[in-house]
This record gives sequence, C-alpha cells and structure tokens, in this order.
Amino acid sequence: MKSVWIQRLSLGFLSLGLFLVFAMVVKEVRWYALASHPPEDMELSSVPVFTLDGHVIDLRTYLGTPLVVNLWASWCPPCQRELPMMTRVAEKGGVLFLFVAVKDKPERVRDFLRERGIRPSRWTRFFLGDEPLIRAVYTVGLPTTLFFGPDGKVRGRHLGEIDEKTLREKMEVLR
Repeated sequence: MKSVWIQRLSLGFLSLGLFLVFAMVVKEVRWYALASHPPEDMELSSVPVFTLDGHVIDLRTYLGTPLVVNLWASWCPPCQRELPMMTRVAEKGGVLFLFVAVKDKPERVRDFLRERGIRPSRWTRFFLGDEPLIRAVYTVGLPTTLFFGPDGKVRGRHLGEIDEKTLREKMEVLR
C-alpha cells in the first residue's frame, strides 16, 4: 500500500515537472518567434537603464529626439568592431546615439571605452541595461541597433554587426 502511494506521488511530481518544463519551452519559443518578427508599431520602452555611475534613467526621457539605440557588450567581438565606427558617425551630429551595454559590468565597459579613447559627447551616451530591456525591444542577439523617431516609434532595426553604409542609410529615415 505504501509503495503504491509513493509511486503515485512520484508520478504526480514527475507530471508537474514535465508540465513546467513544457510551459517554459512554449514561452521561450513564443518569445523567439516574436523577437524574429517584432511588432512594427514598437515604441521606445519605459524600461530603466543605468548610467555607468549607477543612476537610473528612463529611455523615454529622450522622447522628442531622433535616436539610435545600440545594444552591445564589451565581451562581444562584433560589438567591439562596430562601436568605434558608430561613435565616429555619431559625432557628425543630428541624431543622438544611446549605447546600452547589456549583461556587462560597469568597470569592464569603462575599461573598454577608455582603451579605445571613446567618451560620451553631445551625440553619444553610454548606459548599462539588462534582461527587461532585451525583452522590451524583442532582441535575441548582440549587437542590435534600433532607430527611433522623435515620437518614440521604431523606424528600423538591425540585428548583428552593422557597417557604416547601412548605418547611414538607416539614419536617413530619422532626419
């Protein structure tokens, strides 16, 4: 009698575990499907990002300004290659660039920027972000570059390393 009860209890826990795994898989599959085809009416999210000094900033603070938002990481080789070019393009003016390092540490980001002689300027800002930001902009990889009009609506996106020609072309819709 006791062994039957233990078997049923074990079967119940196994069923619960399988159900939870299945639910998590369905959630992730749905997430990746959305990330590969994000909503076309996506807007600048009210997700907080953090300055390298630890202050919290809401991205919607920049509403009213055309923006290029680049999600990157100091440990990401394509990000390492494109960031210097992007900051150089940003210095031409007209569009504000927000560089958000995700899944990174402030000291690593500061070291990376210092080693390459990159500093915040009138046209560039550097932040740290995390999982809520990644989910809010429907991305599954780094680097990801998003182009937002002054109204906060997305005008374009680029997943992966971006070259200068493509960056300039996508910026044209923001001017």
